[in-house]
Amino acid sequence: MKTLRCQQGIAAVETALLMSATIVLLPILLYMGRLILHAMVLDKATYEAARIIAALPEETHTAASQAGMMRTLVVDYIAEAGRENGLDTRPIPELISLQCDIYACGSGKPATVSVSTVITFSNKYLQPSGVSDIDLPDARVGPGYMVSYAP
Repeated sequence: MKTLRCQQGIAAVETALLMSATIVLLPILLYMGRLILHAMVLDKATYEAARIIAALPEETHTAASQAGMMRTLVVDYIAEAGRENGLDTRPIPELISLQCDIYACGSGKPATVSVSTVITFSNKYLQPSGVSDIDLPDARVGPGYMVSYAP
């Protein structure tokens, strides 16, 4: 009977310890989940944009006047993928690059098409109020794909 009386406050202490650990770890888990979501959406959008450009007809790739249209197509496709999937951090259009072989598109029939983009993913929403010890760092997400030209 005496041992039962000594253990009456143990459950409250264990609960307090587990709750404090959960409050500290939950923002980190949510941050990583959002980061992985952004990385997956951008990865797929970058691949699809490279595939779309690689599938354009040869006349489009050899006309220098079409280079701007191809870049606009890539930027619009990646931005639309971000909007459709509810991303709050979208790539800046100037950081999206499109290359045919190692040159700019529109200079001739390419062997490969490369698309890459970069975003800086920051912690906007998950900083717990009253906890200043947790500072989740900004992360750079930069998917890039090279696809063989195949009209």
